[in-house]
Amino acid sequence: MKKLIAILCFALAFVPAQKLFAQKFSIGAGTSSHGYVFHGDNENKAAVAPGLSIDFEATFPVSKVFGVAAGASLTGVAGYHFGGDNSINLGEIYLDVPVRAHFNIPVGGRNNLFLFTGPVLSVNLVSIDAHASGTTSNYDTNKDLRRFDVMFGFGVGIDIIEHIRVALGFDYGLLDRLASANEKCYHSQLKLGAQYIF
Repeated sequence: MKKLIAILCFALAFVPAQKLFAQKFSIGAGTSSHGYVFHGDNENKAAVAPGLSIDFEATFPVSKVFGVAAGASLTGVAGYHFGGDNSINLGEIYLDVPVRAHFNIPVGGRNNLFLFTGPVLSVNLVSIDAHASGTTSNYDTNKDLRRFDVMFGFGVGIDIIEHIRVALGFDYGLLDRLASANEKCYHSQLKLGAQYIF
C-alpha cells in the first residue's frame, strides 16, 4: 500500500512538471536597429547602428488570452556611433534576458496575434572601437562606461500555423550607461525577428 501511495504521489508531482515542459519553446534570429542618445554639458548627440541577433524564448500560457514568456537574446551591433569629429566605428555584443507578459488575440485557424510588454535585463559583453591599427576595448579607455542596463519594452507578434513566430518590439534603456556626473548615455533597440516554435 505504501508503494502504491508513493507511486501516486510521484505521478501527481510529475504532472505539473510535464505541463511545464510541454510549453512552447522557440529559437530564431532577427535584425535590429540600436539608438544611442548622449547628453553632455555642451552638446547632445544621437546615433543609430544596425544589429543581428540569435533568440531563444519559452512561453508559458496562463490562460487562453494571457501568458508569460522568458528568454535570451545574443545581439551583435556594428556601425558608426556619435558621428562628426568624434565618430567611432563601434562594435558591441549584448546579452538580453527579457521577461514578457503576452496578451493573445486569436485571428482564426491555427494563427494567433499577440501583444507583449515587460522588462529586459541587458548586459553589454563586448564594446570595441575598430580603427586602422586594430581594435580597442571601450571598457579599457572609458572607465565610466557601464555594462548593465534595465530596459522596458513592448511590441506585437503573430504565430503562424502554430510553428512560425514573427515579432516586432521596441526596448528603451532606463539606466544611464555612463557613471559620469557630467554625461549621460541611453541605449534603445528596435528588433524584428522570426522564430521556429517547437
